[in-house]
Amino acid sequence: MDFINDAEKLHKQLAQAFKSLKPIFNDDGKWQAVRVYDMRGIDFDPELLAAVRTVFAVVLDPREQVLLVEHPKRGWEICGGHLSKDEVLGGYLEKGMQREVVEESGYQVKDESLAFFAHVINKDESHNKELGCPYPMQTLMATYIAEASKQVSTVYMDDIQQVGFFSVEDALSLVRSRNKAILEAL
Repeated sequence: MDFINDAEKLHKQLAQAFKSLKPIFNDDGKWQAVRVYDMRGIDFDPELLAAVRTVFAVVLDPREQVLLVEHPKRGWEICGGHLSKDEVLGGYLEKGMQREVVEESGYQVKDESLAFFAHVINKDESHNKELGCPYPMQTLMATYIAEASKQVSTVYMDDIQQVGFFSVEDALSLVRSRNKAILEAL
């Protein structure tokens, strides 16, 4: 079960929604193809949000520095991760993003705005441990831009090793692939 009412209809909507947009990042890898689109100022069908399975946040402090977390395998990256089953079924994308930021960095956020979609086309059916089902063949990753509010914890989940704020220039030298394309588009 992929929690999408009409998967075929949604797949067509995704293809149509992104047909006229130029991706800011395009990676056609062995297991999946990922295309990132800057959605700021673009009207889109809210039904597309039903395809979101992962959420991320570019968190900025008052000096416009970017919050990054260091993951032991992936290195420095923006905060984010998989939505829970309740977040997917309830359409609680912002709450899922807020949860991920707190879990990984200890920071609460405010003034969130949806800014980027990554259209992911899986080339095989891998299993989502959190939802207990296969990933849909096409999904969306939603990335928000948010303001750091306050740090509420210094205990980090997901094996995060370090947390820090960096100038955009320094952050660009630390992150890779789609994170880099998103930061370059700010």
